[in-house]
Amino acid sequence: MKPLYIEAVSLLLQEASESSAELKKELERTSGQKFRRVNHFVLLALATVFRLPNLSNLDPKCALYIGTANGCVRDVVKMLEQMYRDTLLPMPFTFMGTSTSMAGFHIAQTLGLSGTALTVSNPYGAFEQALGMACTQLESGKSTSALVGCVDEGVFPLDEFKKVTQNDEEVVLEGGCWIKLALECANPHAVIIARESFKTAQAVKEYCEKQALSEPLTVIRNRESGYVGNSGGIDYVRALQEQQRGVIALITKEGKSRFSVTLTRLLG
Repeated sequence: MKPLYIEAVSLLLQEASESSAELKKELERTSGQKFRRVNHFVLLALATVFRLPNLSNLDPKCALYIGTANGCVRDVVKMLEQMYRDTLLPMPFTFMGTSTSMAGFHIAQTLGLSGTALTVSNPYGAFEQALGMACTQLESGKSTSALVGCVDEGVFPLDEFKKVTQNDEEVVLEGGCWIKLALECANPHAVIIARESFKTAQAVKEYCEKQALSEPLTVIRNRESGYVGNSGGIDYVRALQEQQRGVIALITKEGKSRFSVTLTRLLG
């Protein structure tokens, strides 16, 4: 495969909050703009994007891929309550807020992007699937750069949300992460060097063992955590931020019997 360079990364994790006030304050400071009539999910996505450096240098044709496990679940719950508890038609703003794709719309509009923009909903590997789609697009030459991220939000009451999502962690975290991919980069943070697919977990293990013979290898796969979405993307970006050398293997289960492995070499 072509080497795909990771130019920048960002991460936002916070305890799930009913209020969006702090997010709005941060976003006004980092973006220089005020955002009205956007829901908590969109604010999380925007705030994390604006933690990326050098956004003013983005190619207008830059592609945009967002992964999410649960989508705009807060507004979905509000809409269902309006319909079934209050026996009312859903309010227009709440109804519009149930569209997870609105996050991509607001990001593209704010950054002036006109390239491909897709939202991927997947309960098992949303970031990984978004990353795979972005890599395919760049390798095909349809884009020269892409923003790839994930975002998920917590829902109140948290006790009920934890029961539904089977999250037993004491602290519930929401937020997301982003990376900027490019075919060419003057000062890359890391480079994606391989993407492989396997039919068995044993084949994945043997492949990773071979990689570990030549340089330090960090293996990342989805795990139980306090984060309300998939942990894989969060742990991947955290490793990109914290580690200086070696290779990261991001492992994703695809369906019942297939696995994908993305290898990323750190260039710190």
